[in-house]
Amino acid sequence: LVIQLNEACREQKVSFIYSLTMSVFGMAFCDFGDAFVVADKDGEAAATSQIESVVHENPAVVKVLEDHGRHGLEDGDKVSFARLHGVPGLEEGREYAI
Repeated sequence: LVIQLNEACREQKVSFIYSLTMSVFGMAFCDFGDAFVVADKDGEAAATSQIESVVHENPAVVKVLEDHGRHGLEDGDKVSFARLHGVPGLEEGREYAI
């Protein structure tokens, strides 16, 4: 029955959300259609780091403060910057690939 409901929603191009709770346990299934893309790798909130320095090269090299721990970024990850002042080569709010 659930599969038939989901297929009917897809035919009408509307989202389908199904949830089920049993005591303290629960589950959810969401189908937002073929055009919906999830870019989140792990479901965790986006991390933030404080910048220590920027080397003005092409591309710019950004170093974060060590006391905040490793940044955990990998090749292909995207980063953006906020509250930039006097940093040529970086734009606030724009995404940059690692």
